[in-house]
Amino acid sequence: MWQRSVCVGLLALALGYLCLLGPEPSYSPLRHLSASLLGGLRGARSLEERVVAAWQAAIVRPARRWARVAVGVNACVDVVLSGVKLLEALGLEPGDGKNHVVLSSRQDLKEAFAHFMEKGAAAERFFSDAESFHHIARTASEYPTAQLDEHKSSPIMYQNGEEWGRVRAPNANRFIFSHDLSNGALNMLEVFVSSLDEFQPDLVVLSGLHMMEGQSKEMRQRRLMEAVASISDIPTDIPIHLELASMTDQDFMSNIVHQVTESFFVVDSLWNEKK
Repeated sequence: MWQRSVCVGLLALALGYLCLLGPEPSYSPLRHLSASLLGGLRGARSLEERVVAAWQAAIVRPARRWARVAVGVNACVDVVLSGVKLLEALGLEPGDGKNHVVLSSRQDLKEAFAHFMEKGAAAERFFSDAESFHHIARTASEYPTAQLDEHKSSPIMYQNGEEWGRVRAPNANRFIFSHDLSNGALNMLEVFVSSLDEFQPDLVVLSGLHMMEGQSKEMRQRRLMEAVASISDIPTDIPIHLELASMTDQDFMSNIVHQVTESFFVVDSLWNEKK
């Protein structure tokens, strides 16, 4: 099934480029396509819009409708508040942004937040130092406008046009950091898979593999192989969708894709929240 998805994607990309070459080609395979598809493609002003229009035309509703969907995701209860307000409450001054794969200090938090705020990009990071994390989470939970939680994760937000020092957000987004040892080890995956025998789903949606990014390479590799083995136990007639999130370790990301789509073919579709 994943091969068919790839073919649809390549077809959509090819259609976008073909339409970009000329608004009225004298003859091309495009003449055999539907008028609605051609109209959508030619009405788009940019290459990106043409590719999106091609995707929208190529993707159709599945013939099989799913009545029972089993969803297994990493879950946290959060503290949600303005990132700028939190950093100010922590006594941190604006500065240059810098990406960090793992956060280990307030300085790392400040730099990573500024880095992604400037880009307007969503991100999620593991905070390795438990004591520092709980101090930051306590500060966040005590802030007057914060939405309270049980200190598992701290999404800090920024609005479109919000400024912090020289950084100005081009759009609204969120930055999540957590010291989550349970989700980071996929502790509930096998329990979730074993429950499917009783639930009998028509479709399975999984997430959480990206949470392992804060673990050691040895642990990630071992747990990924265990996860693949567990997912492989799901009957092959049940489609499986895997949803990922913000990641920075390219090798780990490539390893996930390789294991679940190329080596074992355990998922039917793969997506990322950044689209």
